[in-house]
Amino acid sequence: MFVNKAALAQRMSGLTISLKFMLVSLGITEHTAYEFQTPAPPIMQFHVQHDGQQLGPYSLEEVRAQLANGTLQPTDLAWHEGLTGWQPLSAIPELAGSFRQLLAVQTSGLSIASLVLGILSFVLCGLTSLPAVICGHISLSKIKKSSGALSGRGMAIAGLVTGYIGMLFAVGLIAAMALPAAVGARDRANAMRSMSNAKQIHIACFCYATDNDGKFPDNLDQLVPQYLPDRRVFVCPLSEDKTSIGYEYFSGLTSTSAPDKILLQSKATTKRHERVIVRVDGSAQLKRE
Repeated sequence: MFVNKAALAQRMSGLTISLKFMLVSLGITEHTAYEFQTPAPPIMQFHVQHDGQQLGPYSLEEVRAQLANGTLQPTDLAWHEGLTGWQPLSAIPELAGSFRQLLAVQTSGLSIASLVLGILSFVLCGLTSLPAVICGHISLSKIKKSSGALSGRGMAIAGLVTGYIGMLFAVGLIAAMALPAAVGARDRANAMRSMSNAKQIHIACFCYATDNDGKFPDNLDQLVPQYLPDRRVFVCPLSEDKTSIGYEYFSGLTSTSAPDKILLQSKATTKRHERVIVRVDGSAQLKRE
């Protein structure tokens, strides 16, 4: 059967023109028809691990919004279809533009607090030095783990330095306040020990007087060893000299002398310029010069 190819081609061309005219009249272009035929790409869904919990799925815009308000952190691990494994949000290419803005403005609040508290420690006598040190260490740790998402390392170090200096200042201040009290307590204890030694010497003098018609010895050496076996009693705790007799003895008195007569007194005095005295009647006291 013979087919006229030229006539057939002419008819097919006319049919194509008629079809295009119909499509245009219906508002459908060739591009629109292609869009109807091409399926839309799947929406990227992010799964995020935050504080030990798996969150999501989130869209790309939701992740960006939560990064901006601080709900998610750049160090949080995330995964979406197409990634080979879990990666930090800061390493995902689709979020690179968000991080360029975030990283420019995020400064560690703890580093600022550390610096402020460290400076205040000088004004408040070291009261804020410990919080300054704690905030500084925590801030440095978070900055190190943020993979560049947090800044403020210099402020944190400055806060640590001022905090430690403030602690040393506080310790020095406490020591300066406590030292006089400690010295005073030690001085008072030495005065009591000196008074105890003086009373022992007085008792030995009376024992001597009992055997010698009421007369006290001419010097303290006569008490050793019969009435006072240990010569260390003669050493006055108030005196720096720990070898010589530390008491001034007034000889020539008897057991019947006036009771208020001073029998012996310490050669050294306390820090408050008080001297230990013992009278004939055995009464002892600290007498200020």
